[in-house]
Amino acid sequence: MNVVGYPTGGSRRALARTAAVGLLLAALLILLMLVRSAAPAAGRNLPTFLLDALGSATPAASLTRSPSDDVAVRITAGGYRVTLAGVGAVDVRFDGTTGPWTHFANGVSRPALFGHETIEIGSARAEQFLTVAAHQGSKTWRWHLASGALQPRLLRSGAVVFRRGSRITNLRLAPVRVLASDGTDVTPARARWSLQPDGHGAWWLVLRLNDRGLRLPYVIDPAVDYPSPLYLSSAATTESGSWRLVTTAPSAANTTTSTTPGSNATGYYLFHPGASVTGATNPNSTPTGTGWVQDLAGGASFPAGSWSFSFKTQVPGTTLVAGTAVLAVGVWKGTITGGAFHATQTILTPTPDPASQNIRAAIGTKTTTVTYSLPAFTLAANERLYLDVWRRQLTGINSATASARQVILVVNDGASKVVHPPAADPDVTAPVHAFGVANSTGGVYLPSPGGATGTVYYRGSAAGSFRLTDTATDAGSGVSSVTYPG
Repeated sequence: MNVVGYPTGGSRRALARTAAVGLLLAALLILLMLVRSAAPAAGRNLPTFLLDALGSATPAASLTRSPSDDVAVRITAGGYRVTLAGVGAVDVRFDGTTGPWTHFANGVSRPALFGHETIEIGSARAEQFLTVAAHQGSKTWRWHLASGALQPRLLRSGAVVFRRGSRITNLRLAPVRVLASDGTDVTPARARWSLQPDGHGAWWLVLRLNDRGLRLPYVIDPAVDYPSPLYLSSAATTESGSWRLVTTAPSAANTTTSTTPGSNATGYYLFHPGASVTGATNPNSTPTGTGWVQDLAGGASFPAGSWSFSFKTQVPGTTLVAGTAVLAVGVWKGTITGGAFHATQTILTPTPDPASQNIRAAIGTKTTTVTYSLPAFTLAANERLYLDVWRRQLTGINSATASARQVILVVNDGASKVVHPPAADPDVTAPVHAFGVANSTGGVYLPSPGGATGTVYYRGSAAGSFRLTDTATDAGSGVSSVTYPG
């Protein structure tokens, strides 16, 4: 809508779409932690976990890092820039700090009026932490997002996706999370990101928060995700007994996970991360708690569709003793509290390979891909994806030699992975605008129907005023808000 030369305002609708799983390849994680005392110099009075993550003070540490082959992170004077090959880049700058950085082995830190600003770069993500020294009351926190041709859009879930034209990229900002110092989710019910154009082609990421009701310290946790295939790693998770699903392909194979049934035994044998299982246990709809889990950012949605689970297995020895075995997979979503996984929904009850592919057809290693049709589901901000992997021994192995009955699950080398269906945007309906003027006095004219020309005409010599209105509708996700940028 134009007012003699003003730019057109459009609706900022919340596009309800399904996103790829909320894992971090090179993530922006902005954490706001309040502590009881001020931190006068970089590195002092930071949370213990942050000091551990930063590592030792390293004055010569580079401000440019490459967490993986397709991700580059560069720390700038105002914040940092993350570039994902083939997708684009997002420049993140917190609105409120200046000054030189103190360099550490794994990041940087500097004092701020409210406490500290810290950026930590790990193997799978880059994180920004704001350590605040006192309650702020009702405050608006802002981060400047410059993403070039990538356009951010806010979803109903509270996540922000980045689009290039009509295509949703693999760049996603997770919903707001507020955590207590022990990791408990204490997010206020109405805490939510908002996006505001800066008038120059970029955006502000805005959080309005009243912290008076929150106990100190607390953490605000948004994360920019770069979803990709999920690789079975040997990295520890916050869920005791499980290993992590990661989005960067690992390169150091781990062969400590295996199953060894007794002679001529049949049944289900769980691949327990880092252990050798000899006893059979029938699976059910309850997860074992000893599988693979993504315990980073949640808040993702998945469309119904075909999921592919590829597992690299190894049959040791030099002579094969016959005995058919197939894979079985179970998938859940749930929360992690006190080091334990608590399922909130069974996505796939443990099911044998529908194609009945024999993983013991020959000596040596092979990669078997098992495909299932999974229903649509959504991960809340505090929920995680979890899977159990089983060996189902269909016919017994007639051998007294344990190694002749053993099957090893090889992980952490990029071969064992999960590929989910591509993200889809179910909301392809553009909003319909119906502009008008209200409470008008003086000489005001709006062409009909609904201000189709996008221009309001008024007589400058006639005193008066008017209010612009837009009764916008959207048959897809609905209209979140309408703005009239100046």
